[in-house]
Amino acid sequence: MNERAAVLGQLGKAQERAESFDRAARRWEELRAKAVFRREDAEQAAAEKLRTLQALDVSIALVDSRVRSDAAGRVVPWKDKYGTRGALSSYIRAALRDAAPQPISGAELTNLATAHFNLKLLTPPERKSFRDTVKSVLRLAVQRDGVVERLQRTSAKQRNQLYRWKGPTSLASLRAWADAVQEPEREPGENPARPQVAAQ
Repeated sequence: MNERAAVLGQLGKAQERAESFDRAARRWEELRAKAVFRREDAEQAAAEKLRTLQALDVSIALVDSRVRSDAAGRVVPWKDKYGTRGALSSYIRAALRDAAPQPISGAELTNLATAHFNLKLLTPPERKSFRDTVKSVLRLAVQRDGVVERLQRTSAKQRNQLYRWKGPTSLASLRAWADAVQEPEREPGENPARPQVAAQ
């Protein structure tokens, strides 16, 4: 009887494992179907762009055969990736400003931005590319604009780089900030130099 109960328990475990593998397989099939659909879309877009590129090359050659059609180089499109131009930078700065004085890791900022912009990063190269983009935004905020500080790693075990909002430091920025601060309203007859003291 004890042996039967043990075998029954093992059977239940084996069935649970089989069901979990079935669920994992279904998830992978859904991901694969999405990836295949997106790949077909990307191939179609690439084919259209290639036809347009070839037509432009022919047009340029007809106008002046001495001009190299690839002389302008390559422009990487940003439009509509994150909304308007600068939207990603604005979002990351706002997230750091809202969290101040607490720091946020670069990995957490990447996850927050991925969710905020509803990005579907299915492949490792897509995820790496977006991480690199967030790092570039942070680098500019630290080095060029000086509104974010990169914190020193506190231990060898710390995996992710931490960033903290520092705020603008230029004189013009400080003046703009000071102008934005309004004085609190006073009661009529109150001396602004001396606060009211309650009667004893």
